[in-house]
Amino acid sequence: MKYHFAFIALFLLALMPPVSNNTSLYNAAVQNAGATDKSYISPRMVPYLHDDFEGDSLLIDGLKNENYLTAADIAHMHQQLKKNRSGMWQKDSLGAEAKILPPGQAPAAGLSPKKATKAWTNYFKKYPVGFYELSQPVFSKDGNVAVICVNFQCGVYCGNGGAYVFRLINGQWAAVKNCYSWKK
Repeated sequence: MKYHFAFIALFLLALMPPVSNNTSLYNAAVQNAGATDKSYISPRMVPYLHDDFEGDSLLIDGLKNENYLTAADIAHMHQQLKKNRSGMWQKDSLGAEAKILPPGQAPAAGLSPKKATKAWTNYFKKYPVGFYELSQPVFSKDGNVAVICVNFQCGVYCGNGGAYVFRLINGQWAAVKNCYSWKK
């Protein structure tokens, strides 16, 4: 009888969708940045970890000097950086708990202060809190270290973010280094 129960339990576990390392990494990154359960994610992917491709390369290279990455990891990450990482997030990429804003709802970057104030006023009429922006992570060769950019936008003169190193420890992603941060 207990063998039947064990078989049924294994069968049910096999039917459950696997939780991807990416999904758990995104959840850890947003939680590390202080997200509340009412947080939203911008549908637009952040294109870079740090300003531009060259800045990303320098950021990754610097992690080797601090013994977070090996030369093989650096080469592997550089290959990932060369790929076009722009795009839009899909709900299945970020997990069931993610609340992705509909396209066009997040106030645009680069607006004049007057237009930005109006855009944020309209945004807050629909949504109670600001939103997070996430980059595509880059992974070490063995997949146990990742670098990801997380920004929180909350108004014309409100926001913070940065790039973070995460390490997979006992099956959970844990932040181990803040590479840089910004605050407005």
